[in-house]
Amino acid sequence: MSERRQPIPDGRASIVDAYAQVFRRLSPRYPRPVSEVYPPGREATVEELLAAMDAGGVGRAVVAALSTEDEYLRECLAAHPGRLVGLSTLDLRHPSARAELARKAGIPGVRGIRIHWLGMPDADPEEVPAYPVLGDLAEAGLVAWFFGPRGQLRLLDGLLSRLAGLTVVVGHLGFPLTPLRAGRHGVPRPATPPARALDEVLALARHRGAHVALCGQATFSHEPYPYRDLDPLVQALYRTYTADRLLWGSDAPWVLSEPGYERVLGLLDCQLPGLPAEERRAILGDNARRLFRL
Repeated sequence: MSERRQPIPDGRASIVDAYAQVFRRLSPRYPRPVSEVYPPGREATVEELLAAMDAGGVGRAVVAALSTEDEYLRECLAAHPGRLVGLSTLDLRHPSARAELARKAGIPGVRGIRIHWLGMPDADPEEVPAYPVLGDLAEAGLVAWFFGPRGQLRLLDGLLSRLAGLTVVVGHLGFPLTPLRAGRHGVPRPATPPARALDEVLALARHRGAHVALCGQATFSHEPYPYRDLDPLVQALYRTYTADRLLWGSDAPWVLSEPGYERVLGLLDCQLPGLPAEERRAILGDNARRLFRL
């Protein structure tokens, strides 16, 4: 992969896409899991993402590996250091999770770790295997990007109470991770309606290290763009977290064909109309630059 040394586009150059995924089709060089949502032949290349960002005038992005395998993520970060930083993925159930975190933290450009499981929901936070790993993560100055199953947010609340300095972004508006299937245009859709735990998401706001990503609307909404059924949820998150702790993300590649990258960029103004300019800048870029040291 050759390095692109093009300038950051003008116009909306201050905007940061806080969550997009990149991956290659399955091969010996690029191992990864497969599912209905990301079958063996599907890929989401960094070139496709950068083209969408250029068309929308988006300056930088935080890109996530699809799974714990991060070969392609490393290539993307090395080729585009001026525009991309990364989220590697870590399975905290692995017996060598702490050593694996140290390896991933050493990848140039990795600024956060995506996590899907913390431990049994009713466990003592200091007794779960995630506790020392998250402590290492906080000490390393990395962001924990959390997108997990129902019941995990209560445990996350306890972990945040005990781990000073831990910064967490709860992905996809706080919706729990559920089995997903490929919907229309390949956009992931829940196989079963996800149980909503808004109170648990809002309760996390008492921790200054807790943030929420405004992304994934196309996956969880029951309505077409602009997903008006999610307006009350987004507005509740805004009232509770304020603009200082919300981040806009595209959730590319799933939205590139429908509704399109630029329309996803316009969602903030649809769901939170009339934001003061300073707050709009915070959600669309300033917060991501602060958290991910962009």
